Amino acid sequence: MRTPLLDGILIANGRDRTAWSSRLPTFNSKYNYNRSYKFQRSVFSKRTSVWEKTKWVYTMRLLATVLNTHVARAAFRYFKNYPSDKPILKVLVGVSLFTGGVMQFAGYTEVYLYMITHWGDQDYLERQWWPVQVFLVSSAITVMIVQFFLIHRHWNLSRNVPISVVLSVLVLTAFSGSISVATVIVKHPRFEQRHFIRVPVFVWLLAQSVTDIAIAAALVVQLNTLTTLSQEAESIVRRLVRQSIQTGSITSCLALSTLIVYIFHETSNIETALTWILTPLYLATLFANLNSRQVDRSSNSRGLDDLESSPRLDVNKRLSLMSFQGEFKNAYMAQSVQPTYSRSRSYTQKYAKLYGCHEYHWKFGNIRK
Repeated sequence: MRTPLLDGILIANGRDRTAWSSRLPTFNSKYNYNRSYKFQRSVFSKRTSVWEKTKWVYTMRLLATVLNTHVARAAFRYFKNYPSDKPILKVLVGVSLFTGGVMQFAGYTEVYLYMITHWGDQDYLERQWWPVQVFLVSSAITVMIVQFFLIHRHWNLSRNVPISVVLSVLVLTAFSGSISVATVIVKHPRFEQRHFIRVPVFVWLLAQSVTDIAIAAALVVQLNTLTTLSQEAESIVRRLVRQSIQTGSITSCLALSTLIVYIFHETSNIETALTWILTPLYLATLFANLNSRQVDRSSNSRGLDDLESSPRLDVNKRLSLMSFQGEFKNAYMAQSVQPTYSRSRSYTQKYAKLYGCHEYHWKFGNIRK
């Protein structure tokens, strides 16, 4: 419906009167009404397609929020129960928490910008803006810290330089791949330009999953080579093996699943959604390893499973010492039943001196440094 007032407004604003008036329905013309209806329906369908592409991302960010709540609780427990850890370990844990928080803030910001501030702006919704790059960089830093932490555990067990170097190279490769993805997205931000990031995404996710599998396998192999004689030492080794398999398999399987989804469904955004829960899972892995240690807080002594410290005795000596403790406890219990079975104090002093202890208390079986 054309009126002089509408024509004057359009001309004053520099708009094309013919193009704009053709979009207005004239109810005495069935053709023009159908044309207007199709135009409105096309705008609605574009908005709907944007929601279809991003709904998985927003759903996974809610799940990431739940995981980050668990991470915050585990971090509080760590700083409360392990105050005697090395300052460098506390600094690394704090940095990983900070980068994880930055990643979560970037996710909330992206949801707000897409869903509220620029909702309906088709050109804005078809691009990936700065929160995506912030997420990729902060996630890469967090994952690198956690993986180097696990490599340090393996180093404390084996002191194997070649394996540690290979694992470190894999970690740096995954880190470089994530940074490369962020750099390419800056140059090609539109969703239809995702083919430019195929190679860096493949390098990033494949190297990350291979690193997790390699670290878990190296820890399991090294732990299985330890010789134990007591049930206590054997149970600790079994628990460490089980924990290494669990923590390594979860993150590696998720990274491989993300890569497979990206290869077969490049434009679905499901792979983007899966990457948002990768970093909280790595943080949960970090605190699962830190909070499972058995440390005697009364005497400030460290147990066998405290692989993050640089103990005075290496792991093999600590295992032998625990085996000796278990053997001597059994001997002391047998002595209460059969008085003829005994071990001299010089025998205990001999083994205490061998394993770096000043005195082995013959009655209670504890080590006095």
